Amino acid sequence: KGSLFGHLEHALTAFGRRLLFSWIGQPLADLELIEERQQAVADILSLGAKSLPELRKFLSRIPDVQRGLCAILHKKVKPSDLVEILSALSRAQSLFSALCTNFSLGITSTALKNCFANVARLLRDVEGHLDCLDISAAKRDDMATLFKDLSDYPDLLKCHEEVFNIEQMLLSLRKDIAVQLGVATFDYKTVNGLPFLVEVPIQKTSMLPRDWFKISSTKTVSRFRPPAVESLYKDLCVAKEMALMQSRKSWLTFLEKLSTRYTDYQQAVRSIATVDCFLSLAETASQAGYCRPQMLPKDPPTIRIVQGRHPVLELSCAQQQYVSNDTDLNGTMRCFSSTM
Repeated sequence: KGSLFGHLEHALTAFGRRLLFSWIGQPLADLELIEERQQAVADILSLGAKSLPELRKFLSRIPDVQRGLCAILHKKVKPSDLVEILSALSRAQSLFSALCTNFSLGITSTALKNCFANVARLLRDVEGHLDCLDISAAKRDDMATLFKDLSDYPDLLKCHEEVFNIEQMLLSLRKDIAVQLGVATFDYKTVNGLPFLVEVPIQKTSMLPRDWFKISSTKTVSRFRPPAVESLYKDLCVAKEMALMQSRKSWLTFLEKLSTRYTDYQQAVRSIATVDCFLSLAETASQAGYCRPQMLPKDPPTIRIVQGRHPVLELSCAQQQYVSNDTDLNGTMRCFSSTM
């Protein structure tokens, strides 16, 4: 506040704000690049102050994908955060692709067109990475069921098959348990997170084999595990733990593969940030009294300002009358006229 950055900063994204700060701290010295930025701002202004509403809405809601990509590169990201980052990049690709095909809007700026094209091109494969994940499981950070297709992770597939086989063996024991209980059908109970329990009314517990393991009881029922069920349940716990360990290894493998796209994705994010900076500068340029400076060749060196006003100083002197100044500096005339 009270600085040039504070006056120019209308960025909608965190990474756009950081880029604008670097622009102000390291101003351009190349005439062609300066004119490219000027044309980008001019094109946005020509569309109107509230132009590109879908783009503005998207930018105001996108998370800090620039830092998110760094977290992916260093494998310090949770599945839920990864889904948020990739989903945002996927939406960016769709939106910028649509904008690329709708340049009947009247945009002539090469810089602006390149930004839209870069985002559309560099993020084309993001959706494919998202399709590898079970989005619901990822949002819960559930490593066990994270991947849709396990063909790329044979060790994880083997662990899941082991878990499935043990579960099927446990289910196959239900018929024998039903016979022992003297009932037609039987199914396991899960109580307080403990699965594969055999629930028996208190009055019938005396008829049970003595080698059944008692797990818990209430006033009306007792819960047991037969030896075969107890043994398989222990095997199941081990198999699930192994599957979870392998899931974490597979997750790191997935992040390693995704990291190969880091450079392209960061270039796309920088293009998004650049568009955000253009919108921010256009917001300032749309205010009363602003004009587009005419850039001259280096030789002869010339600075000519007619009724120039210092934007930050004028804001700080809002309670006083501000008088504009003329400046005319060149090889033969070295004059600065200041009226206070």
